[in-house]
Amino acid sequence: MLTPEQKNHFDTFGFVILRDLFSPNEVKTIRAEFDGAAERASEFEPFDGTKMHYFRMMGPETPFYTTLPEDPRFYGVAEQLYGEKTFAFESNAYRYVGNTKWHYNDGSSNYHGYGIKFQFGLQPVTTNTGALRFIPGSHKPAFQDRLVQVSPLGRRYYDTQQAWDDIDKVPCYPAEYGPRDVVAFDLRIFHATWGGGIDRQMSCVSFFHYPETPEEKETMRHIAPTYLKVNPVGKVPNWNDGIREQWIANVEGSAKRQQWIDSMKEVSLITQSETGMQLIADDYGMTKVTLVD
Repeated sequence: MLTPEQKNHFDTFGFVILRDLFSPNEVKTIRAEFDGAAERASEFEPFDGTKMHYFRMMGPETPFYTTLPEDPRFYGVAEQLYGEKTFAFESNAYRYVGNTKWHYNDGSSNYHGYGIKFQFGLQPVTTNTGALRFIPGSHKPAFQDRLVQVSPLGRRYYDTQQAWDDIDKVPCYPAEYGPRDVVAFDLRIFHATWGGGIDRQMSCVSFFHYPETPEEKETMRHIAPTYLKVNPVGKVPNWNDGIREQWIANVEGSAKRQQWIDSMKEVSLITQSETGMQLIADDYGMTKVTLVD
């Protein structure tokens, strides 16, 4: 759980760094499971430093990662910030290449679908070696509405060279951290990385807030089903296929995980007639929630 000071920091700025959350032995376990997954991924598509590798860590081959969402150090904080019905939806690992341009509203096309991401890495990162950069307070809708008009932040700038050239020119807070630390941040916050080089090894565990308002319900009813889908027939096989399905099957009988699965199913069944709202997309992949005409 967060201390009152940590919670106030998160509520105000949109992020908090949890120092020494992992023990040295846990870091060794994370390293072993990450390396095993990375090796299997490279057998399918060799990692050559030109393309990010991403893999789900939600199956029996990565038991520590699989159960991290069910660790009270994670779900306890998520529930403390977003309510007891908050649900986990991913435990992933990445081998990043190069910089990451400014982005926001992770997992959603607007700020009505939100929650928390816990990110941690296997190498120490600093301001100019791939640390997460945040614009403090940009998880708040009114501030975000202003920032999206500013280059290179808004989606309208994503396909421009400026989006890459000006990453380090934006005023921000760099969240430097080491292998035992975890950076927790609101999914809505503007964030980026700079100077990460090749093969920056990161992982994350993420949770969505259970929707309450009509705007949140309309947004999340489109998002939740994507995390319940099985792989479509005819899809090109991948070593990582089936991992999410195994997690959803919940053969381990985890009560907490089943609660989250049931929540995702509930949200998936929400209808537009219940919300009275609709999503209107712009030219850049973002949406506004408006009343149905």
